[in-house]
Amino acid sequence: MKSKRYPLDLLALKENQDNNSKNLIPLEFYNINNYNNISFIIYDHLNSAFKSCFQLLKKNEINKYYNFIALFYHHINSILCSYYFCLYELELVDSDNKEILFSDHMKEWSIGYSQIVSSNYDYKVGDNSLSVKSQLKRFMKWFKKHNRAKGNTKIFLHPHGDLNLLSLQRLLKKENINSTKSLNEFPKKVKIRLFKKQLKILFNEISKLISNMHIRSVLNAKELNEIIYNRIKPHIHFNEEKKINFDLAILDSLGDLESRKIAMQCRLQDIPVMGIAHGESSGIMDEPVFGIVEQTYCNYYLGYGELGCKSLKKGKYTRSFFNDSIKLIPSNSNKILKIFKSSYIDKIENYSSKTLMYVPTSFNGNARYGPFRDIQDLAYMNWQKDLLKSTLSLLKPKKLFIKYHPKDRLDFFINMENVDIINKGNFFNYINKADAFIFDFPGSAFSLALATSRPVFYMDIGLRNLNSFVLKKIKERCVYIKTNPAKADNAVSKILTDIFEEKRNSYTKNFCLGDKEQKREETVKNAIQKYLLFKN
Repeated sequence: MKSKRYPLDLLALKENQDNNSKNLIPLEFYNINNYNNISFIIYDHLNSAFKSCFQLLKKNEINKYYNFIALFYHHINSILCSYYFCLYELELVDSDNKEILFSDHMKEWSIGYSQIVSSNYDYKVGDNSLSVKSQLKRFMKWFKKHNRAKGNTKIFLHPHGDLNLLSLQRLLKKENINSTKSLNEFPKKVKIRLFKKQLKILFNEISKLISNMHIRSVLNAKELNEIIYNRIKPHIHFNEEKKINFDLAILDSLGDLESRKIAMQCRLQDIPVMGIAHGESSGIMDEPVFGIVEQTYCNYYLGYGELGCKSLKKGKYTRSFFNDSIKLIPSNSNKILKIFKSSYIDKIENYSSKTLMYVPTSFNGNARYGPFRDIQDLAYMNWQKDLLKSTLSLLKPKKLFIKYHPKDRLDFFINMENVDIINKGNFFNYINKADAFIFDFPGSAFSLALATSRPVFYMDIGLRNLNSFVLKKIKERCVYIKTNPAKADNAVSKILTDIFEEKRNSYTKNFCLGDKEQKREETVKNAIQKYLLFKN
């Protein structure tokens, strides 16, 4: 009997020109709670490792910011989550009469199907970005030479941040404040005190993790630890530390290891750090990524909205690893400041003359982490296809768009009759193309859509962990449907029963906008003056 080809990821599906994977996928692939359960076991063990490293440093009277787990938490989490997610999925697949297919796509901080099956876990750091780095280095050298203001205060601005840096630099220059965006000011590698002892703590915790996990590991503790060590090793040095000469560092997302290494070095030298939230809203999700990832190392954190910043203080998972006292600074989303007019929401009773836009999040590929973030790509693709089909058949819109995420690098798009694909540019540039929007992921595009007067349908398939009081605001603003990603037709049919409800928007003012109509760059400048220049 000829074996059935079974693509297990989107690139393999694309290469084999087989988009009919729905009947092959186990239903467990759709169950996000299963992935959360795996993630929480990993989360608990990494937290235990952090606490042990914290006590080790404290006992030896060494600065707490040398904590190895605090620096690499998000990236070790990504390696372990991707590894166990793939193991879980490989266990679920019935391989009888099926030829399992998967791509060789690799990410630095992940483990994929091909690596597990081939037992080849090697990854060479920098292989995919040498030309980009060399161009960036030349650009930064030029910028450093031409972009230094006069004055005594010197501030570092991360060049990949969410702010309009040229606008911010002009504002700072008026206040006689130096600023630079040159990454060359910081070493690419960092020193970790008691590195071997901290590494041993992690390795012991990984051994416990393998024993406690309900999924059988194909690697023993020594092998898995070796993989993690080899990914971390290129970022560590054992030389004397470089003196850093800044009064403040303003950094992009601390989920990025480059920013995280800079933040760690600054805190070790008592240089304050300001983290910058992105995503057009703050405090809507209670997840580790918005606490121990985004806020660890921060003295100041520029969020969105008064209530958005307050909610970060109340979350179960939205605290710094070190539980430091962090000054949360509310600000406006510049984009939402442009489009938000009122809390009134249009009512549409007949969609046959209207244009709808479905805005999914990106596919994961091998870049997987948790909790509250993962769904297997083929399951998510099938959900999207069924959602689009049901929307066409039940709502019968005049036109239906699917707007793909601008950072989706898998280059995989669903081609369906009567569905127009938008796969370039940011959602903000297309926001006026639709009369109503469909979302299943509350990211930046979601907050932008909520700031308009147009109806929004939010299909809650379990991606992200919304705060209860935020969920209340979302239900007031959206047609909210809690649904199973394996049953898109049921979800769309519920729209027809809920479209007559009157909606109001109190979400935007609370979670996206501050109390003053000023751009974020102005808020940053004012915060620097208040907390850095004129502090008592």
